[in-house]
Amino acid sequence: MRLFSKTMKAGKLLFSCLAFAVLLISIQGNTQAAGTVDVSLMKGVYLYNFIRFAAWPDDPGSRTRVIVAVYGSPVFADTLEMISQKSEYPPHMQVRRCQTVSCVDGAHVLYAHKMEDIRLAALLKHVAKHPVMTVSDQAAFVRQGGMLELVEEEGHLRFDANLKAVRDSGLYLSADVLDMARTVVNQ
Repeated sequence: MRLFSKTMKAGKLLFSCLAFAVLLISIQGNTQAAGTVDVSLMKGVYLYNFIRFAAWPDDPGSRTRVIVAVYGSPVFADTLEMISQKSEYPPHMQVRRCQTVSCVDGAHVLYAHKMEDIRLAALLKHVAKHPVMTVSDQAAFVRQGGMLELVEEEGHLRFDANLKAVRDSGLYLSADVLDMARTVVNQ
């Protein structure tokens, strides 16, 4: 039974990724020439799927709306809004464009686009021990205490995960997602 359950979970994850690939192609067709991929769009799809396979301690059931605080990238905020509008599946993302630390209050997700280490440290300190998923494309983000770091590697987008940061926040992130990580650290 356990093997069947794990197979079903992997099947759901694969189906979700395939459904999102179709969405990505439809969005991509509207925004760029064929044969190119918008990295911001790919990062948005990763973030959306991280959210879909996470559970917050205050709402272990199916969340329909998630507040995403975006620091440092208006283009990425626009991309997330477009993904949320095009997606037929929950959760729908309410995007906040942030410039202050307090902007993250009440958010479920913090996306920090490449920023100064001192500003990043202040943001991570502000959300420490709170159920806020932290995601960034900044180098060494997971080693600085962030949860999920998007990494461009040899023309592919991958991610690293910090299991300790996820656990300390009280969030649950599916083992299927963690299995797909390039690296999982526990610090």
